[in-house]
Amino acid sequence: MTEPTDAQCSDHAVVANTESEISFAAWHPQLGGYCSHAVVTFSKHSYNGPSCFTVDNYHDGEFPRATAQSLHYCAAEQLIRFGITILEMQVKHQCVAEVGKPPTTERVSCDVTEIDAMIARLMALKAQ
Repeated sequence: MTEPTDAQCSDHAVVANTESEISFAAWHPQLGGYCSHAVVTFSKHSYNGPSCFTVDNYHDGEFPRATAQSLHYCAAEQLIRFGITILEMQVKHQCVAEVGKPPTTERVSCDVTEIDAMIARLMALKAQ
């Protein structure tokens, strides 16, 4: 599989479509400060809800890669729960800080606009 372009990732363009699988381009979340091109592939057939998928990621956290690192996941819902748990723990334990100044006791907060956008997407999935 070839590395997708920025435009393909932004558009979630289908880059392969066979009788049994579909692959689309996406931005992989930041690793080492950089988002990266990725290709997500999953079977068109599942017997028990959304199933396993593979992510071919073109960044290793330090440098872009000429070849993708392939990661296998069993459930997208697990990634969503993982991300929510991280946000919950950050809000509970992280304090606002400025470079060169002592840390404050003020807790960090989440971007409400981002949370609302995620809720809207989840509600759209729930309605299907």
